[in-house]
Amino acid sequence: MTLRLSVLLFTLSLSSHAASETLRVIALSSERFFFEENGRLRGIEYEILDYFAKSRDATLEVEWVDSFSELLPRIAAGEADIAAGTITITEERERHVDFSAGYFPVQVVLVERAGEASGSLRELAGAKVAAFQDTTAVDALKQEPRIEIVVASNGIEGMLEAVEKGEIRAAAADSSAVLPLLEDYPSLKITQTFGDEQHFGFALPEGSPLKRPLSEHILRLKESGIYFRFLTDHMGPRATEIVRAARSR
Repeated sequence: MTLRLSVLLFTLSLSSHAASETLRVIALSSERFFFEENGRLRGIEYEILDYFAKSRDATLEVEWVDSFSELLPRIAAGEADIAAGTITITEERERHVDFSAGYFPVQVVLVERAGEASGSLRELAGAKVAAFQDTTAVDALKQEPRIEIVVASNGIEGMLEAVEKGEIRAAAADSSAVLPLLEDYPSLKITQTFGDEQHFGFALPEGSPLKRPLSEHILRLKESGIYFRFLTDHMGPRATEIVRAARSR
């Protein structure tokens, strides 16, 4: 067998292997980040993973989950390759799963009616405050044990509408979810922020061989400018400003 033929067969073998790769993704539907519209998958997280799959000549196999609380246990158990669902990277979570490089800065914020702005969590003792289950927003609210935490089930818009109508005193959520919507709720404002700036990342099983290539892929997308096009398409130009101003992780 000639050297040229050997190289050709090796190349074809690699191509065949790569083409057969399937990346199993479990995802929580999240507007602007990972969602389905008119039969097509869209969103910032989807775009990142779609480009990643194409760079490996692989196929994305997406399974939707019903709640955020499903994501990390299933990834820790190795039931999928990647979890997507605006997952904040924290030290506690990193004890159980691996994470890609962060791809979007985020901070927990409190939203209230403008005329009822509080200055501290202590002022919300006894009040109803909504947050999504098993999120960093819930962790922030637990700093004041007298707050009545209401588990949100109608999405971020449902939470903001409930605050606007006076059904609850406030809502706590990630800034990435709140900022694009505030213009639609002129009576509401961000009154408090909690903790240091953190980042969303993709969760992977511990020891996953995808951690390094996915992290490098995210960096390349940012350097090429493609990533910032994703942000503008799904969140507007303000999102690009937020990311460029954030510290890297």
